Amino acid sequence: MDPPSAARSSDPATPAASEAEPIDRAGDEAGRSLWRRTAGYGRKVAPLALSHGLSRVSAFALVVFIGRFLGPAALGEFSLAHALGQYVMLGSDLGTKAIGARMIAADHSLAPAVLPLALRKMVTLALISATVAIGYSLFGPVPPQWRWFLAVFVLSAIPFAFNIDWLFWGLERFDVFATWQAGVYTAYALLAIVLTLAAAKRNLYGVAAGNAIAWIGGAAFLWLTWIKSHHAVPFAYAGENCAQPISWRSLITLGSTGAAAMVLDNASLFVLSAIGTPQQIGEYGAATKILAPILGVQTLIYFAVYPWLARRQPLTHGLGFYVWLLPGAAALAGLAVAAPLAVGARPIVILCFGSAYLAVVKPLRVLCPLIPFALAAVICRATLIAHAHDALSATGVIAGAIGGFALGFILVPKYGPLGAAWATTAAYALSALVSLAALAIAGLTTTRTMAPVAG
Repeated sequence: MDPPSAARSSDPATPAASEAEPIDRAGDEAGRSLWRRTAGYGRKVAPLALSHGLSRVSAFALVVFIGRFLGPAALGEFSLAHALGQYVMLGSDLGTKAIGARMIAADHSLAPAVLPLALRKMVTLALISATVAIGYSLFGPVPPQWRWFLAVFVLSAIPFAFNIDWLFWGLERFDVFATWQAGVYTAYALLAIVLTLAAAKRNLYGVAAGNAIAWIGGAAFLWLTWIKSHHAVPFAYAGENCAQPISWRSLITLGSTGAAAMVLDNASLFVLSAIGTPQQIGEYGAATKILAPILGVQTLIYFAVYPWLARRQPLTHGLGFYVWLLPGAAALAGLAVAAPLAVGARPIVILCFGSAYLAVVKPLRVLCPLIPFALAAVICRATLIAHAHDALSATGVIAGAIGGFALGFILVPKYGPLGAAWATTAAYALSALVSLAALAIAGLTTTRTMAPVAG
């Protein structure tokens, strides 16, 4: 052996060629493996993206139909009813879906055990939240002529609690989840339009009927799929696995996050509904509904990345780069959409609702800047909840909701729908900034927890 070769072989800091080559091959294989896993996960998520697009198109088609066929006042009535229905759905959930999906994503065999625990809570919460929403519909600060329809629409949202989409979400069965999502929203839009046209009198009760039928059908599809795929009764436990109880404390924490997110979306609408005219409510509702398909990407992002985050735990494993890359990329994508939408607001409004809705153009342009803030914030919340930082996940949306209400009471009385739009955009910006700060705190906390103890 020549002296240089001997030196290299005896130097522990310089691996021999026979040792380096396997390391290089292992690194290449790890890179290829990571790419294959990423590509495979992308293929799994693709049906979810397609179904999300179809469901948003269907929902927007219903909004356009109501605006053109029934007029601005009816569109305002529907916007308020839809907001109340969302609160009932949120009240039915209160974080149960996120917790259940997180438990199942960590261990798929726990799915049969988690199912009854989550379902009991969701049904109980649905009845409570529907009672509160009906009380608001009948006695709250809303136009008197809308009260009965609002109450009926609230009732139509109760079957949502029986939909076990979250179970397939945790199992990463995005094919089933996508089929359910596209089917429910498409059926809802078609049934609502057909039943409204078939009614002897022009009103929105056919929309409520379509909503109820669609949720019942969606629940039936999910339950039949679950029973068929497991060849067992729905609540059969898998082996000896046992799921931890879903605590009310966790539900209250995550529920406050969801409730604050809903308030963040609708604070200005509720202020406007209390002091504005039906025409003004309809104008602002039209602006938000045009934005809804784009903001709906929040849901797609959340459902796509949450199981991956819950399983990989990037903060715990020191992958902080990905934690900050995701919200940054989402914000840039939102900015790329917001700019052309603001520029083309006028032709878009005319195309969707007609020239009678030109007053919607200014509120729509003011709302456009909230898009990048909304997309960045939802990534932050998904990351925090996936790492069980439930309390921190609530800070951003709570700050935004409080800011939205405060600004709404200041701006809406003087500026109407335009003031409502400014209040909403500022609230989203505040929510995103606080969410980013919460994510930084979570990263520091996790780093300290992982750090080795000296000595």
